[in-house]
Amino acid sequence: MYEAPFKALFLSTYHEAFIHFAMIQIGQLLIAEPHLAIDRDFGKSVILITEVNTQGVVGFIINKPLSIRLNDVVSQTKNNLQVFNGGPVEFEHLYFIHQIPEKIEGGIRLTNELYWGGSFEQATDLLKQGELDSKHIRFFMGYSGWTYKQLLDEIAEQSWIVVADFNLNDLLKSTPNDLWKTLLAKQGEIYQEWINTPDDPRLN
Repeated sequence: MYEAPFKALFLSTYHEAFIHFAMIQIGQLLIAEPHLAIDRDFGKSVILITEVNTQGVVGFIINKPLSIRLNDVVSQTKNNLQVFNGGPVEFEHLYFIHQIPEKIEGGIRLTNELYWGGSFEQATDLLKQGELDSKHIRFFMGYSGWTYKQLLDEIAEQSWIVVADFNLNDLLKSTPNDLWKTLLAKQGEIYQEWINTPDDPRLN
């Protein structure tokens, strides 16, 4: 089932949100710290922040492809685009980001070229016509969500590295399986030893 963009339904006080609003912004990336590698949901994840408001924060894991294809979950298309694990919340729902706002109406602007959601009917029509591929659009099952306080606490506990200088316009062209390592390598020498660790560092 496709879900349109939404306003995050989380509880948080306005005061907390106001104080920390500038710290977390749409378009930023969250890189999971190496010690989260054994976390079932977020180990070695890179998350794109797509919504920030006074109620909470929403994002999508962008580097974890699933074994299922789009035509496995959307009966209207025979397209076999790979679907990604967007996060553990509402995993039964389908979401997407894209770079063709001139052809898919109603999306939420993340950058000049990257948008979240929009007309699902238009998207599936373009897929049927062969006008879209993985360089234009990415589909997710589920999303990742936090209250402000929850995410800020996790950042303070060094569970996430916040990255604001990644070119989001190149996001859909990046290699998903290498993205965590590539971004972590740019965070300084302290992370170099972690680049090639196994998914469970206890096996290292």
